[in-house]
Amino acid sequence: MASRVYGIDLGTTYSCISYVDESGRPVILANAEGEQTTPSVVFFENADNIVVGTAAKNATKAEAGRVAAFVKRNMGDASFTFDVDGKKYTPEEVSSLILRKLVQDAGAMTGETITDVVITCPAYFGAPQREATKNAGKLAGLNVKRIIDEPVAAAIAYGVREKLNDEVVLVYDLGGGTFDVTVMRLEQGEINVICTGGDHHLGGKDWDERILNYLVEEFMKAEPASGDPRDDAQSVQELLLQAESYKRSLSARESTKVGVSFGGARTQIELTRENVEELTRDLTERTIELTQNVLQEAASRGVPRVDKLLLVGGSSRMPVIARRVKETFSLDPQLFEPDLAVAKGAALMAISIEVSEGRKFSFPTPKVSAKIACSHALGLVVVTDDEGKNEEVVYLIHQNTQMPAEVVNTEFGTLRANQSTVYIRVVESNDAESPSLDANHQILEGEIANLPPNLPKGAPIHVTFGLREDATLNVRAIEPSSGRDLVMNASIEGVLNDKEIAEKRRDLIRKNVS
Repeated sequence: MASRVYGIDLGTTYSCISYVDESGRPVILANAEGEQTTPSVVFFENADNIVVGTAAKNATKAEAGRVAAFVKRNMGDASFTFDVDGKKYTPEEVSSLILRKLVQDAGAMTGETITDVVITCPAYFGAPQREATKNAGKLAGLNVKRIIDEPVAAAIAYGVREKLNDEVVLVYDLGGGTFDVTVMRLEQGEINVICTGGDHHLGGKDWDERILNYLVEEFMKAEPASGDPRDDAQSVQELLLQAESYKRSLSARESTKVGVSFGGARTQIELTRENVEELTRDLTERTIELTQNVLQEAASRGVPRVDKLLLVGGSSRMPVIARRVKETFSLDPQLFEPDLAVAKGAALMAISIEVSEGRKFSFPTPKVSAKIACSHALGLVVVTDDEGKNEEVVYLIHQNTQMPAEVVNTEFGTLRANQSTVYIRVVESNDAESPSLDANHQILEGEIANLPPNLPKGAPIHVTFGLREDATLNVRAIEPSSGRDLVMNASIEGVLNDKEIAEKRRDLIRKNVS
């Protein structure tokens, strides 16, 4: 049976899947274990059997070396692999196994064969991370209709439910491994992102690690002869699970007792909410600083006020978050379905995409659209001296440019007379825009070869950057006198190409996922 299109929140710590039911409402589909969210954890039980979810998370206590977690933080990183049984798995491959678990269980519940999906990612993901996320879907055998930003998905779910019209909303999204903050305008079913910021290496996991270190230090004070539990991988994993569990409990309680065992010794440690807030104060303040930066950027773009502030992401449940947000921004934050809003918004966007492409449904379909902003600046490496020794970055597309966008620059030229080849290097900013190469990372490269003879020094090279609405970048460089050109749109560094995807998919499809 052909299916409708589904929305997937592929999270750092938890993932979930949603679809729009016959009444036009987004519904979360539980997994085979009856859970609305599935831990984004993969246990390579043996060469042929893969376990995903809660059972995989529990396996970290005994077989930490066979369990992959938090791989979303490494999406688009060519240097990272998870190694087990003599095989190296990229973040895309591990993520594809999580996606397979989600669609298998959802399909079993709905009776549909799920192929078409919209997958979310952090707003602060750049081109390599977004492309890697799309490739994870391909490796899972899915047709990824679009990658959309998590805060945008949350705002869609909120806006459709509340029927918002002409409201400026700030979404503060603190998940298990990433933090995003986005200002957007919701108006008559359309979402326009004004600006975005964040840190995809800041999330609940960092709070857990602070708690772990505190528990270990208190244990070692009480039992100095027992050694450091952090020297044992299985002890570390067990303590991390405890840290996450007790952190969650402290959202409702002021204090709790934690039992820590190692080296034949055991001690009880009191953990208080106040204590945890002090241990992690700098992490909380980092999110406040990033939020302030985005609000300042929004004001510079003609949006000086925010009507509503939404808290999403499981880690935003911590009471200190709402308190500090209210203290700093004088807004009453609304905790909006922190674990589920993103998947629901993805499902609503998915249906809207299908309708725009002419598909008919027997149920009411909300009309939503979103124009998102580029989270990182994009530019070229240029040579600034005649010897070709000094290089700097010139940006063509600036951070928070609304997509789609196309920019043509006709001011670049050849370095020397009779130059036969032009080498093109495209970079993405790491954070703030800077001409320094160290503040950027290369994502594309290529060359225009066989240029016409006798071109003078400074002969023009016209460069066009085209950024699609899903943040896919196309680059074209032309030598105008000959018309020779180079188009670069499928070779982002650190991301699997089509041949590699096909090869890895053939291997992955033979593995049982449960």
